[in-house]
Amino acid sequence: MRERGEFGLAAVGQVAAGLPSAVGQAAAGGSSAAPSAVASAPSAAVPSGASAGVPAAGVSGGRSVVPVLGETADLPALVERHGIDTLVVIAEDVHPNHLGTVLRISFGLPCETLLVQPPSNVVPVSAARREHLAGLPCARVDWRLREPSARCAKRLLDLVVGSVILCAALPVIAVCAVAVRLEGGPGVVFRQRRIGLGGEEFVLLKFRTLRKVDERESDTRWTVRDDDRIGRVGRFLRATSLDELPQLWNVIRGDMSLVGPRPERPHFVEQFSRTCPGYMLRHRVPAGMTGWAQIHGFRGDTSIELRARLDNHYIDHWSFTGDLKILLLTVRAMVFRDAG
Repeated sequence: MRERGEFGLAAVGQVAAGLPSAVGQAAAGGSSAAPSAVASAPSAAVPSGASAGVPAAGVSGGRSVVPVLGETADLPALVERHGIDTLVVIAEDVHPNHLGTVLRISFGLPCETLLVQPPSNVVPVSAARREHLAGLPCARVDWRLREPSARCAKRLLDLVVGSVILCAALPVIAVCAVAVRLEGGPGVVFRQRRIGLGGEEFVLLKFRTLRKVDERESDTRWTVRDDDRIGRVGRFLRATSLDELPQLWNVIRGDMSLVGPRPERPHFVEQFSRTCPGYMLRHRVPAGMTGWAQIHGFRGDTSIELRARLDNHYIDHWSFTGDLKILLLTVRAMVFRDAG
């Protein structure tokens, strides 16, 4: 555990943070420190603890004395404009429905994020990531892929390997497309909204394996193993993961990565973010075609909590060689899936 000094932060402005009267507070480091930022409540730079005698940066007489700089959506521009290097989010004073939004935005920012008094049902805090700020517990939300060099290496792997696989798989893709067309008629490729890096939506591509349903049902109905909407061709494609081949185009386009947490529909992301510890932290990196959870058998209708735990382990321990290992293990699993 580390203790952060109280005097390393100086308020520069506030940001609306999701409650009718709640705003976030931006702060910059002192004269000898690099700039940083804080998101908190309007009445104190630190929640509840301020009333117990904990000093609050940027607060005078229980009232904030710094200007309101904008809304939560303005955080990326504010971080760039003020040279912010640390974003501190006071979880207790941000509405639960907005905490996920604030964190997902922070995942795309070029700065460290400290979550003060993190709710355990949202962000499980390991001992290695536990710190203190002005006497209050906080979690450091950090990961290797925040580094530009790591992001470039991962993107290069996606482009090179993804392009090779796409070219090699074109005959298989053609056969799958014909089979889907013969069984289900027009509409070979299925398009669906999914959540990726930083909580941003993108359109995921895959071969249609279910009978045609209305968009609302598709977006909100969970698919199970013996789903009555799945035909024979669709069942084969799902069992072999061949229905995922069109997502190679998502990878080339930059919507996804070859390796990463599997993307989910907005309806379920909202639901799981409320009930599954650490689920929203999966959005720190691009969604993937395969991942650490999938090679351990957690695919389809399996435990969401265990999948989130494995996904976050992958993110916290990411390496270039680790991605290569996951890709090789995925190929082996696809080839020998029926052997065991």
